[in-house]
Amino acid sequence: FGMKRTFLLGLLLLSAVVVLSLSARSWAPHAEPAAGAHDAPSYAVLALAGCVDNALPAEDEISSDEIDLPFALNFFGRTYDSIFVNNNGNVTFDLPLGTFTPLTLLHTSRVIIAPFFADVDTRSPAGGATLGVVTYGATSFGGYSAFCVTWVDVGYFFQHSDKLNRFQLLLIDRSDIAPGDFDILMNYDRIEWETGDASGGINGLGGNAARVGYANGSTAAVELPGSGIPGSFLDSNPAGLMHGGRDTLDAGRYLFAIRNSPAPPQATPAPLIAYGDANCDGAVNTVDAALALQFDAGLIESIDCRGAADVNGDGTVNSLDASLLLQFDAGLIGRLGPTPPATPTPLPTSPPIAPIALPEQGESGVAGFAAIVETGTGGAEVGVIIERGLEEGAHMTHLHEGTCDVLGEIDVALTELQAGANGRAGATTRIDDPSFSHWLENAHALAVHALDGTVVACGNVSPAGDR
Repeated sequence: FGMKRTFLLGLLLLSAVVVLSLSARSWAPHAEPAAGAHDAPSYAVLALAGCVDNALPAEDEISSDEIDLPFALNFFGRTYDSIFVNNNGNVTFDLPLGTFTPLTLLHTSRVIIAPFFADVDTRSPAGGATLGVVTYGATSFGGYSAFCVTWVDVGYFFQHSDKLNRFQLLLIDRSDIAPGDFDILMNYDRIEWETGDASGGINGLGGNAARVGYANGSTAAVELPGSGIPGSFLDSNPAGLMHGGRDTLDAGRYLFAIRNSPAPPQATPAPLIAYGDANCDGAVNTVDAALALQFDAGLIESIDCRGAADVNGDGTVNSLDASLLLQFDAGLIGRLGPTPPATPTPLPTSPPIAPIALPEQGESGVAGFAAIVETGTGGAEVGVIIERGLEEGAHMTHLHEGTCDVLGEIDVALTELQAGANGRAGATTRIDDPSFSHWLENAHALAVHALDGTVVACGNVSPAGDR
């Protein structure tokens, strides 16, 4: 049971950090559309550090100045270390491009990569929703240096905001394979329009529709099937961009590996995203397990690399994936993926876990995370982590009957939380009776108290039918 206790404490601490950090993520500096105007986006577009460091002004046809890339890349036999970001859904390497009606990429006369070449207009209409702008910057992805361009909730010409698109381009350094090698990753959350008014479109649809791919502008090009064909890329099409994918584990992501020379015979480069790397940071550890657990519990709405988080390949991300990730991190199993290890040595069973978010009560500023884990004897281990806000000293923590709205009698008094000067604390409590199932079959809440006894953080234990 000591191994399970170690898992629990590590998971709780990392989960608390992740919950608190995810709650602060946003696409600053642009404003989101009015609430209810559009469905919630999917998870393909990544909120990576650096992606919003720079922005094009809200305009129609506009391009950036020449931008230094964080690495040199070999594209169609030529090395480039700078790039132009163009408003109309593309980047170019030789000269900026202001063309708004999407030509076949072979005829653009530009060395181009186009995640969605169409007539983007980021000027907000009078009285309409505030549109997003094009943002860009140096970042990292999967442990590799990268350059990111994101079109977040952009409209179409002429100043239309009734339909919005959200897509992204990542250029990822793969010089670990050979000098100049890189990956093109195109991500799509929302594609509601395909054409501007000046390209034959009506209400953003029809006419000379968008194109996706890359080209040297003269003799060689790669375009996704459906380029230039109205309706092909829209969310309303089951085969649209956000529903499909290429060489990745996630819907809405399209990977193109640009390789210019064979790798040395001894080289065995790591895949861009490994099974288990739920947050796409290049490592598989308990942070990924915490994300899988929180996603299964409904505490977070999405996972950046959801396909990678489905480590057993059953099409879902749940507590079983979290358990496998914890076992992998502890060295109890040797690999992850849709085919189980031939002779795994897992825990006797994947332990049922009931995660509990602990938001602040009132304006206490105290927040954290808790979990109830079934022990091998049918009892429970309760772990509590407070990440911020606790006054220095010993704090009572209880499992109550009822809910946070109406706390009932104390069912179990848990180990006191000893908070230090940094406002953090953590403790576990072993409960042999009542059983683990007791906490899921009946309404209970976990409350953390201030030194004067008032409740400063509280979370409801989810009944089995609600998880």
